[in-house]
Amino acid sequence: MRKYGEAIRLSISPAQQVFNISEDAITLVKALEKGTTAEEIESYLSGMANLAARGLENTEKSLSAFKDVRKAIIYVSKSTSLDRLFLI
Repeated sequence: MRKYGEAIRLSISPAQQVFNISEDAITLVKALEKGTTAEEIESYLSGMANLAARGLENTEKSLSAFKDVRKAIIYVSKSTSLDRLFLI
């Protein structure tokens, strides 16, 4: 169960980063409407790209953690017969 909790914890960060990128995109559109300079836009886009790269890295960590949980569940289910599970 600890591995499952860790996998869930790892999945929170990418979800938050996607939300942040969405907010940044909305802010960028509003800035474009106001006549932002090319340098400011480039800087803003660079920050969004960095955030997306970190999000990808965190998503891959989360995916790996969930795969480990799945492997553990498969291992336990194969090594434990149903007969032994219901013995009292």
